[in-house]
Amino acid sequence: MFYYPDSSKAEQRKKELGEDTFYIGYDDAYYMYESHEFLKGVRANIIDAKNVKFLSLIKADKSTSNIKLDTIRELWGLYLFNPKKEPKAVDITMIKDEYHNYYK
Repeated sequence: MFYYPDSSKAEQRKKELGEDTFYIGYDDAYYMYESHEFLKGVRANIIDAKNVKFLSLIKADKSTSNIKLDTIRELWGLYLFNPKKEPKAVDITMIKDEYHNYYK
């Protein structure tokens, strides 16, 4: 599940960091794209969570894992989710290793 900031959070972060530093983070867009392509290649179910502040994931035992996206420092990123496990925030620069380690 990919997550992205809403416009207010992006603007807030831009003010905190300054425009130059903020746009350096856009380099992550490349890794988001690469991660998306990799997950498509392994036929993973991909969810793009845009403009949301809260995710509630239902596990196989009917319990939920809740993620408050508005409290995460990174503006965009990726969680892997298997209903038999807790969701895991992953390093998008290492998507292949993260994927194989999580789903093994």
